[in-house]
This record gives sequence, C-alpha cells and structure tokens, in this order.
Amino acid sequence: MMSTAGKLLKYSASAGSGKTHALTAFYLSRILLDPGAYRRILAVTFTNAAAAEMKSRILKRLHLLGQDGEKGDNERREFTDYLCRFFPEVWPDNQSALLTIKKNAPVALGNILQDYSRFTVGTIDSFFQRVIRAFAREIDIPAGYEIELEHQALLSDAVDSLLAQVATDSKLRGWISSYVASRLDESKGWDIRREILNVADQIFRENFRQLSTEDRRKISDYSIMANYASSVHAIRQRFENELKRMAGEAVGIYLECGLTPEDFLLKTKGGVGETLRKYSQGDVRKPGATWMKAATEGKYHAASAGQGIVRAFSEAMNRGLGDRVTAITEWFDKEYSLYVSAKAQMRTIHVIGILGAISERVREQANEQNIFLLSDAGELISRLIADDDTPFIYEKIGAAYDHFIIDEFQDTSRIQWNNFRPLIAETLSRGKDNLVVGDVKQSIYRWRNSDWRIIHSEAATVFGEESVRPVHLGTNYRSRGNIIAFNNSIFSRESIPSLCDEKLDFEKLKLGDIYSDSRQEGTDGKKGGLVRVTLYPKSEDEGWKERVLNDLPAVIEQIQDHGYGADEILFLCRTNEEGKQIISRILEYSATCTPEHRERYNYEITSGESLLLERNPAVTLIIACLRYLTDPASRINRSQMVRSYILATGGDERLLYSGDTPDPLAVPMPSSRPAVASVASSPGTTAPPADAISEDISRG
Repeated sequence: MMSTAGKLLKYSASAGSGKTHALTAFYLSRILLDPGAYRRILAVTFTNAAAAEMKSRILKRLHLLGQDGEKGDNERREFTDYLCRFFPEVWPDNQSALLTIKKNAPVALGNILQDYSRFTVGTIDSFFQRVIRAFAREIDIPAGYEIELEHQALLSDAVDSLLAQVATDSKLRGWISSYVASRLDESKGWDIRREILNVADQIFRENFRQLSTEDRRKISDYSIMANYASSVHAIRQRFENELKRMAGEAVGIYLECGLTPEDFLLKTKGGVGETLRKYSQGDVRKPGATWMKAATEGKYHAASAGQGIVRAFSEAMNRGLGDRVTAITEWFDKEYSLYVSAKAQMRTIHVIGILGAISERVREQANEQNIFLLSDAGELISRLIADDDTPFIYEKIGAAYDHFIIDEFQDTSRIQWNNFRPLIAETLSRGKDNLVVGDVKQSIYRWRNSDWRIIHSEAATVFGEESVRPVHLGTNYRSRGNIIAFNNSIFSRESIPSLCDEKLDFEKLKLGDIYSDSRQEGTDGKKGGLVRVTLYPKSEDEGWKERVLNDLPAVIEQIQDHGYGADEILFLCRTNEEGKQIISRILEYSATCTPEHRERYNYEITSGESLLLERNPAVTLIIACLRYLTDPASRINRSQMVRSYILATGGDERLLYSGDTPDPLAVPMPSSRPAVASVASSPGTTAPPADAISEDISRG
C-alpha cells in the first residue's frame, strides 16, 4: 500500500554512485505495480543523450525482468531486493513482489512498445515545447511557427539593425558615441559590434528576463543610464586617485631616504617599493603576499641587507612609510571590492543601456519570420502561471501525471523550477511520490542559468521538511579504491569547508554544507588505482605549463608500460586552448621521437581539435610551402616549411639546427628523404629549396 502523504525523494548522487540505476528503479517501481502507469510518469533531463540512455535502461531492465529461466530468476531476485530496500512503502513484501514483477514486467514492456508516444522520458525543453504547442492559440503564437534552437543569427541581425539607426536617432547616436569614446580612452579600438554581441546575449538569460517592466524601462532610458554611468565612473576615479596620492607620498618618503625599489625584499619582482611605484602611476592590482607580510610584520628588506640600507629603512619608517603601507592596505580592504565592481560595470554599461532596444528588435524579427525561440518557452510558461499553484496551463498536461522525475536537478534554473513546482505540489497533495536527482557539487552551469540553491535547500523550504526525503547515494561503483580515498581526503577535511565559509561569508554561501555528504565508499571488486599530484617548483627559465607539456610524453609512455592502452588515457583541461597545446605537443613528439618509441608506444590522439583539417600534417605542409613560394626571402617561411615537412614525413626536427652544428654527422639524416638530408646537411644551410621539397613530395 502506498503512503497517503506524498514524498519528494531528493537523491544526492556524486559521480559513479549509480544515479541512472536509481532513476530507472524509481520508474520501474511504479510501472511494475501498475503496467499502465508509464502514461502518468514524466521523466526529464537536460540532454537528448541522457534521455535516450534512461529510456534504454528502462526497456532493457523490463526485458531482463520478464525473461524465463535461471537468468530471469536471478535478475528478478536481485532487483526485488533493491526495490524492497529502497521503496518499502510500495514493495513491502519480498515474496509477493517477486510474483508481481514476473507477471507485470512483460506486460509493461509490451504496453510501452505499443504506446511509445506516451512513454514520456525526454528533455525539459521538449516538455516545455509540448506545453507551448498545446496552448499556442491562447498565448497568441501564430499557426505554423518554427522553433528556433539558436538565437545568434537573430541577435546579430538585431544589433546590425540598431547600429544602422544611429544616423537617424540622436539619443542613440550620443549613447553609442560615448561608448566608442570610452573604448578609445582605454585603447580598445572603435569597433564595438563584437562587444555589443557578447553582452547582448544577456537578453536571453534568466536574470534579464526576470527584470520587472519598470527596471527594463530604466535601463532603456539613456538619461538614467548616463547618470548611473557617471556615478560608477566617480567610484572608480575616487579609488584610483586616493591610491595614487597615498602611494605617491610613500614613494617620495623612501626616495628621500636614499632607497630604491631594488632595496626592498623581492626588489622589482613584487616588492613593496616596486608595488608602491606602480600604484603611484595608476597601475592598480591587489597587494600580494610580500606586501601583506610587510604590512603585518614590518618585513621590508632582506635579512642580509647592509647597515646603510637598514638605517635608511629605519628613517623611512620614522617618516611614515609604514603608516602609508598600512593605510593603503586598509583602503584595499574597505574599497577594493566596490572598485572592482565599478570597473567591471564600466566595461559593459553602455551596452546595457541598449539591451532593451536590442531585445525589442529580436522579438520583431522573430515575429516577422514566424519564429518561436526555444529559450522563450520557460519564461512564457512562467508568466502564464504567475502565482497560481493550480494554473490552467497544466489542466491538460500537468494533471495527467502522477509522478515527476527530474535528473541533473542541480542544473535547474529558477524559471524551470517555478514551472515544475506547482506540478510537484499538486502530485504531493494527492499522495504521489516524486524524484529529483543531482549533486550540488556539480552545479557548474551558471551560464545556463542553473541555481544550485534549489537542490541545496529550497526544495525543503517550499514543500516542508516533512515532505522531502533526502537520500545519499554513498557508494562509488565507477572508481577504484585509491581514487575514492584521495577524493575523500580532499573534500572531507574540516579545514576546507571552514576556509570556504570564512572567505565567502559575505555571500552567506556556507559552502561547507555542500561537502558535508561528499564522502564515498568503494566496492570490494575495485581495489587499487593511482593518483599522482606533481608540484612544480618556481623557475625563472620555464613556466610550469611548459614543463607540464614537456613531461606529458613520458607520462603517456609510463602508463602504456604498465599495460594500459592509449584508448584508456584521457586528458582533462580547464580551457580549450590548453587542450590544443597538449594535442600539438603530443603530435609533435610523435613525429620527432625515435623509430623505436613510435613502434613501442601509441601516440595517436583523438579530439575535436585533432580531427580538424587544419591540424593535418599534410595540409600544414602545403600551406607552409605556399607561404614560402609567396615570399621565398622570409627566413620564417623557409624554417616553417622545413619543420612542417619533417613533421609530416616523420623525420627528425633536429634537421632544422644542422646548419649550426660543427659536425654535420652529429645530426642523423633520415635516409628515406634524400632531398632534405642533402640540403640540410650542407654547412650554413637552414632550409632546403622549395623545388627540392616539391620534388620529394611528388615522389613520396
């Protein structure tokens, strides 16, 4: 028997914790009891791939549960134990559950396959589209409209239309002119179109959509925005002028005492003296560790400083150098966050002033082309339901569902949550259970309007603690034991949550709460695993990124020496640019390493970047040859051509430097490429002529 009080099950599912299995089990726990219940369950996630996987899991599990023989019996026993353990209010008795599952599994599978359109497992966007389609007439959307997934083309046309109006609109012309002037003052150039496009993308974000009509009117009023821009500019100028004044006084003091930036600790590489000099010239940056040590401990010079330097510093301190440093430190503590905010706003404030006009033009063009932007769906539904918890818009669609399942709940936006909230509330009032699954630690899609506070605390606040049942999926079935232990040691330390709360207290985020249930347990079948953390010491000769790139080939070889294949190695980077650098370095190394290494190890790398035509060595060589033919006198073109040739043909990059080698025999020449070998080995020659390479290319 089901409980009369509906529950919102909130699964906290970290990586590898069996999230999809839990989603599938919840879905099956309902349709195995009632084979027609699939019509009254809506499961949504954020991507088509995730929705397809969920559908596949449900159908495969139903097929296995309905099989006869030993395999089917084992599957049913295992799954029955799971259902009785996690959903005792639905499946209280193990023995009767076995019989029910064996009877209903093939029936439920047949029902779904014969009525597949009612098998509603999809994306949030697809569900919103259904709602919009059902009520197109009520919300004045014309018949035959086309749904547009991407808005960039409309936005680009709208910006072009607005800029074309500058000649006839004096207010707009004045606003744009001041924007161009501000960019020129900062040496950023006069072309503002790209910057406008970047900022104008905000009209499709929820923060802009949720602005009131009055707020939108204000940001579209040039006079109001001009006054606001003046206020923001004044905040910036006030901070910079006061900093320059205090720093100028400090520089005057230490210069009068015979000191220079070279006399300070760290000299011109972050020392207090050099920092003060930069502040006095208007170069604003937050003080570093050396500055803070001087301000708090009075350490201005090296311990090995001579007596003359020590006396000069003593005199400077008596004249007020330390007082100025302390005052500057306090000035940063008090005003820097406001200054940074003002500086950031100044970069975009002129574009913000025309967002309203751009938004209007986007809507006009969409109407003219009979286009409905998919990004408008959530906002439109949200405005229709307003504050009514039983809105008419869900009478046809919402009331048809007894259970809602939301995957990746940590990525739910505010508008999406407001749209689903009344549905969930209505089903809870009828004693029906719902499921949301997510991991607040993985809420990384702020650019997609996700709001991690919804899964963290708001669901319990809205429906009440008694209606929400948190469940922590604490077993990691994917990773090996040592990796799990490493993660636990990082995220379970008390110092990290407390440090986060201390540093971010101004936002009242309390990030320590997020990691309170981050600890995971492993499985007996997955022992071992390796985590290696490499800390590179500081070096003036080479940056740490360059050293990482240089070390990667050895790491790849080491992993393969332990029996792993190249297809089991994955590089994760913070930026796409770092990924490009890794690809370039590995491809370069694979082309220039010894034949023995190429035979023993696999350096082939697959990524979106590596598959680009421009990354193909043959294409690179052809382009390099064309550049050389265009300007044969350019030493850069000649060197690039030879280097591209060697990389494309598997030669040795050291050929490039053979002209500077006292003994040509010190550099081995690949015998398979005589044209390059003969020319590159000639004393004083750095590159072969184009005809030699062309001849060799045609021959090979």
